[in-house]
Amino acid sequence: MGRSIAPDHVVYEDECGSEVVFRQPKKPDEVRLVLTAAWNDPFCAYAADGDEHWTLELVRAWWAGRDQLLAWIGDVHRRWSTSERADERDNASGLHVYARYVGDGLEADLRAYGFWLDNRRPPLPHEALPALG
Repeated sequence: MGRSIAPDHVVYEDECGSEVVFRQPKKPDEVRLVLTAAWNDPFCAYAADGDEHWTLELVRAWWAGRDQLLAWIGDVHRRWSTSERADERDNASGLHVYARYVGDGLEADLRAYGFWLDNRRPPLPHEALPALG
C-alpha cells in the first residue's frame, strides 16, 4: 500500500514485502502522504521511535555499510524490473530512486539527523554538521 500512497518515500523489501521508508518527508504534503501510508499499513509496522534507537555512531556504522545496501537494491532491481507482476516492476522503479538518493542526498540528510541526535534540535545555518566517515 505504501508505494501507491507515498512512492517518493516508500519501497518494499523482497523477503516479506515489508514497507521501508527510504526517504524521510520534509514538506507538510510529504508528511501527510507518509502518515497516510502508515495508517493504511495492515501490519502496523511503521514506527516513530527512531530517535530512541539511533545514535550518531549507529548512523555512521549504517552509512559505512551502504555498499551492502546498494548491492541489495541492485539485486532486487534486476529481478523485479523484468517481473511479470506490475507491483514488482513499480517497486523496481522505486528502488532505482532509492539508489540515486543513496548516491546524492542521503548523506546530507543523515548528517543533519546526526546533528539532531546529538543536540535534539535542527542545526542553525552557521553550525557544522557531523561527518559520517
